[in-house]
Amino acid sequence: MKWGEAALKIMAIKNMITNMMPIKKSNKSICAGDVFVLNIKDCGYILGLVIKANIDFPNAPMHGSNLIYIYNQFVPDFNFSGPIPSPDKLLIPPVWINKMPWTKGLFANIGKSDLTVDKVLKQHCFYSVARRTFVNEKCNSKAGRPMW
Repeated sequence: MKWGEAALKIMAIKNMITNMMPIKKSNKSICAGDVFVLNIKDCGYILGLVIKANIDFPNAPMHGSNLIYIYNQFVPDFNFSGPIPSPDKLLIPPVWINKMPWTKGLFANIGKSDLTVDKVLKQHCFYSVARRTFVNEKCNSKAGRPMW
């Protein structure tokens, strides 16, 4: 690949537009039970919930990890006051993330919720590429398949 072609590809990547739109930057600490939204361009806000916050290795894949759920539920605005959906309404499987979506303004907290048994999966399960098997949230090998 010639230098000009490489430069054009780099510029194209830098100019890519994401479907996630910034909402409001925040450096506040994240807590378990925080209800948040993310804004998808031309679709609206999607509801999310923090299940575990600021967890360190070896109980999470990296220092300062947050376990979140993102639900298949759109909300009209920041004034959402309805019930938090059950885990069977997840849009994607549970995800370990860092604080970056909040500091970049992609996630915005809109409230708090109690983490009752009906709102949290009994067992979290993730695929480990390195181990080529499923592991639980503490990276211990786990037989079986995910519950989602």
